[in-house]
Amino acid sequence: SSDLSKLRRKWQNRANSATNLEDQHKAENMMQLIREASAILLVKDEKAKYDKKLDKDPSLSGQQATQTQDSYAPSTNFLDEAAALDALEAAYDQSKYNSAVAIANELIKAGNASDQVYRLLALSYIETGRDNQAITTMQDMIRAYPDDNEARYWAAFFDLRLLPGRARESRKHIDWLLQSKEGASARVAALDVEYYIDTNDFALAEAKTEEYRKKVGSDRSFTKSVSQAYHQHAETFCSEYGGDSYFESKENFANWKKYHQLALSIYPDTNEQTRFNDNLKIVDGVTFEKANF
Repeated sequence: SSDLSKLRRKWQNRANSATNLEDQHKAENMMQLIREASAILLVKDEKAKYDKKLDKDPSLSGQQATQTQDSYAPSTNFLDEAAALDALEAAYDQSKYNSAVAIANELIKAGNASDQVYRLLALSYIETGRDNQAITTMQDMIRAYPDDNEARYWAAFFDLRLLPGRARESRKHIDWLLQSKEGASARVAALDVEYYIDTNDFALAEAKTEEYRKKVGSDRSFTKSVSQAYHQHAETFCSEYGGDSYFESKENFANWKKYHQLALSIYPDTNEQTRFNDNLKIVDGVTFEKANF
């Protein structure tokens, strides 16, 4: 589904940006759980079992409980704005999300909130499983900065890449950016293409990809993001369970192969190329029968 694809991309982004092995392993483990969930959701009986398990343990959905190990006492005589932002960034970087939420909300209440403050607040809510608060935060940011390119970009970014089920909400922000002075910059072009991938309009996604490649060339903010989106889309045609890959039909296998190859043509990546080649050796030439799925 689109939501699972978005979750895969979210955790792939975290794996790519991890600064230590612990965070990288955590992201990779979440990606494995999401791949297994993809297979489970395709089987009615297994889905029912998974739903019951999820009711007993909400952490399996990837939502994290609000942290209790960190706290921050709001101050009526807070530090200057620059120092406050430093404190907010430090709290977020140290995974002290409750503190980050408290500091950010204090800055907003005092009328000293930049778009960066809203972004860190929304990210802290997402990290602690409070997506609804994150959505409200981004809406508040747009109300505070209705004509700001950065605010619009990050609102589109959150809706499209970090908040499952909100791809269509990102469209108005993408259109606003395309009509602004920034226009179809590399980063906005990436969001535009990813929107059509997430909403299953692949003909337009591929046409837009070619159009933007002529405009932005090999700009990494476009090529890597779009390539990653196509890699994630390719995985929707393949299910993995117990370490084995499954394809329901020859058509699914062909699409899996097509979109991985497209992704690699946009952004050549040695690790992704090796992984694709290794998987191709395993599944190429297999007899595809739905009964075997």
